[in-house]
Amino acid sequence: MGEQMPAVRAVPPSGDEVAGRGLVLVAALCQEWGVSDRKGAQGKTVWAVVVTVTP
Repeated sequence: MGEQMPAVRAVPPSGDEVAGRGLVLVAALCQEWGVSDRKGAQGKTVWAVVVTVTP
């Protein structure tokens, strides 16, 4: 099985599923996120922009 580009699931996972929540959480908590292939190597890079609020 090869590398796949991640994507937020169209339908949230049911309560008994053991996977599929990671990018749902990332999308909910981040202002922006994305993914790109690694150049010259197997794998991918996932990045996220998180806005912090100082009291």
